[in-house]
Amino acid sequence: MKMICKLLLMLVPSLLLSCGKEPGAGASLDDIVFNGPEKIELMAGESIELSLSIPSGLKVDISWVYDRKVLSTSDKLAFSVDSPQEGTLTIILKDSNKKTRTIERPVLVLRKEGGYKVIGYLPQYKNTTDIPWGKLTHVNLAFAKVKSDGTLDDAGIRNVFGSLSRTASSYGVRLVLSLGGGGGSDEQAAITAALLNENARKKIVQNAVKTVQDLSLAGIDLDYEDWDWGKGSGNVAKQAAVLDLLTQLRSELGNASILSAAASVNTFENGWYSSEIISLLDYITIMTYDKTGTWSASEGPHAPYDYFTGACVTAVNLGIPKEKIIPGIPFYGRIFPSGKPANSYIITYSDIVKTYSGAENKDSIESEHLWYDGVPMVTRKTQYVKEQELGGVMIWEITQDATTASASLLNAINATLN
Repeated sequence: MKMICKLLLMLVPSLLLSCGKEPGAGASLDDIVFNGPEKIELMAGESIELSLSIPSGLKVDISWVYDRKVLSTSDKLAFSVDSPQEGTLTIILKDSNKKTRTIERPVLVLRKEGGYKVIGYLPQYKNTTDIPWGKLTHVNLAFAKVKSDGTLDDAGIRNVFGSLSRTASSYGVRLVLSLGGGGGSDEQAAITAALLNENARKKIVQNAVKTVQDLSLAGIDLDYEDWDWGKGSGNVAKQAAVLDLLTQLRSELGNASILSAAASVNTFENGWYSSEIISLLDYITIMTYDKTGTWSASEGPHAPYDYFTGACVTAVNLGIPKEKIIPGIPFYGRIFPSGKPANSYIITYSDIVKTYSGAENKDSIESEHLWYDGVPMVTRKTQYVKEQELGGVMIWEITQDATTASASLLNAINATLN
């Protein structure tokens, strides 16, 4: 009997253990809890603490992955990103039986307030579903065409962009109505006729402000390009008309709204944007591209570095505050078939990198008589903006960028400015 009692005393603990659960027994990867938001939003350079709650005793291998890089293999991560962008944080979990679970969270990194402006034009005939919101501060909606009587042809703007305001606001991006544009000769004649007529100018103001209010936009950008070349006397009346139009727009919009303008290098060099005009504007974008084209005597780069920097120097010498100067970067190139300017045509940067291997690391393919801005040139220009403490950069236009991260010009801009 004593022997039986001893055996029972020895067996009871083991029986109890076999009936109960050892620490971690029965827990699986599905029991791991991610301690963080459903969508990770933070400012560039800001850090957020993320962690996992793992059942005691469950053995698991952890990999936190962002932008194809493993950031941590522990149950905690101090997550930060230096430049504005969108992406996905992926957590890969693997247990001792080689079973896996993946947790994904969308990431939106916004630009710090008060930083450089990255202003992208978005034409109404392009797709609006893939706007790189996290890499921009402003989007100029192009274009509301001005008719000769001062009314606007803005049906496309309203139909295509009418629902974008809420999305833009969630990303901290300001939507701006752009009036005018490069257009054909008929469109240029119409906007000039309206500008030079006092009653038509008032209608431009009334109609443009109404569109801004109806679509909940942040302001108005004037892209008037029908200036006479050089110091043509016709520009005197145009200059006075632009000044009056902008004065009325500023009065109607108020100081809280954006009022900007786009101008060619020729316009700057000949002084048609006066100090009075500049004082009304929050900033002015300079079209530092299209130096060459069908109008040229010979082929060559349409947006060379010295053309870019020279325009900025001219603007500074005119007394324009540096923070108001926003030079432009083209997301397209120009091909001169057989070296003949008369036959030149535009090719988007996205098509360039798809067509020519390694094109993102160059700024020309001379065998094809092709010139453009690749990643090194865009980085160099953006670095100049940063060194000179200018206001930022403008882009024509954002849908022409490469889709791969390493070739993206917007990525190069953001990486340099931040």
